[in-house]
Amino acid sequence: MQALRVELIDRCYANIPVRLTADRLTIGGDTFEPEKVLCLETVADGIVFPREVMGPADVTFMAAIGAFLGWPAVFFCLAISSLLGSIVGGTAIVFRKRDWSSRIPYGPYIAVGAVIWIFGGYQWLRPLLPPR
Repeated sequence: MQALRVELIDRCYANIPVRLTADRLTIGGDTFEPEKVLCLETVADGIVFPREVMGPADVTFMAAIGAFLGWPAVFFCLAISSLLGSIVGGTAIVFRKRDWSSRIPYGPYIAVGAVIWIFGGYQWLRPLLPPR
């Protein structure tokens, strides 16, 4: 996390990155053993949990779409699959079928985006594309 203020018993830090793992606490360039830190107070406006959004298979799938359907199809599939995935995922969260932190597979939405492109998506983008 990016901490606005960090206070230990013997020192203070301001606007500094803080990282906690199982065996160490890193505050800026200083490293501590977590079990030896007696008191720690941190003020932060947000915490970032690193996660992969697209896996390697999704990237390969998008590359295959680009190879077989062309580069405009990649952007179209990316936009449509993101829209479809967020609608389905948001609906599942609203109806309590999934939690906020659950993973939702992205590949099926990419495939639906490619099918939409094959059966008419190109006509939607034709006014925006350069002439052939």
